[in-house]
Amino acid sequence: RSYIAKCKEKIIDFLVTHSSAGFVTVSAACMATMSSRPLLLNAPRAFIHNGLKPIEIASGKSILEEFLLPPDSHLILMLAEYHPRKGHALIISVMQELLLKIPNSYLIICGDGDDSNIEKVRKLADKSSASKHIIFQKYRSDIGNLLAQSKVLVVPSIAHESFGYSALEAMAFGCPVVATNVGGLPEVVEDGVTGFVVSSNDYQFFAKKICLLLEDDLLRKKMANAGKRRYKTLFQAKNMSDKYLKLMCIDAPAG
Repeated sequence: RSYIAKCKEKIIDFLVTHSSAGFVTVSAACMATMSSRPLLLNAPRAFIHNGLKPIEIASGKSILEEFLLPPDSHLILMLAEYHPRKGHALIISVMQELLLKIPNSYLIICGDGDDSNIEKVRKLADKSSASKHIIFQKYRSDIGNLLAQSKVLVVPSIAHESFGYSALEAMAFGCPVVATNVGGLPEVVEDGVTGFVVSSNDYQFFAKKICLLLEDDLLRKKMANAGKRRYKTLFQAKNMSDKYLKLMCIDAPAG
């Protein structure tokens, strides 16, 4: 960062610190990053995980038919903004490795992003052996339908992942997750229980864990059910709102 950027950051930190009673972040990992900013170091702080309203699995058209895929295809889903920190380059390498073992696997990538970033990812995919097995989409409103028909959700983030909302959405729907050990993701995905948490530097191990889930129906179902339980226990919207009320010393209403 430039000297000017650092000065601006310090000014903002000073103003925010002196006008706030404290700070709340969405994960312990996110809160820990405040330690690198001296003006925020002694400010009161806490973390409250994001919550999600109860979800009903929506029925919809067949994704296999929409993209003219073979009926025995394994669908893998990625929901993320088209930005380098989200790990599109990583997941392309993962798909190349995965296809060596499970050639009927297909990755669907959905998310917002400007045309230039989307085009960069397309070009990366076009240069890979996985190009015909990666489907690019912009934002879609039928996330429930996509999750219901996908066998695994992947979160290949490589930086600045404060929480990992898509991982939570997948768990609520009963879709196992394979995510990197970046930011707050290990706080959402319980490694070996609701999915797998892997290093962002090891595309081969990432592919191995996806392969394990695709080949083992019982394991996939077990992790899917565990994800639903974890969501209901820890990450419902009411959990989040109750914690905010408690933090503000306001008694939550009965019922």
